[in-house]
Amino acid sequence: MLHALIFDFLNFRTGRLDPSYAAIARKANVCERTVATALKRLRELGILNWVRRCAKSWQDGRFTLEHVNRCGV
Repeated sequence: MLHALIFDFLNFRTGRLDPSYAAIARKANVCERTVATALKRLRELGILNWVRRCAKSWQDGRFTLEHVNRCGV
């Protein structure tokens, strides 16, 4: 699974790595539940980490997702 992430999905120019569970599962030839379990384990081991790009909020009684700019751009 880590091999699929690094060699099939990682954008070395930007550092972005954001495939769907379904895409990872197809490339790694596993089910999506295995992807979820493996990602959790890789995070626990400190090999992977992720940053949320959206913030949840309520505006006028509606649930919204707002873009979070973490790089100052």
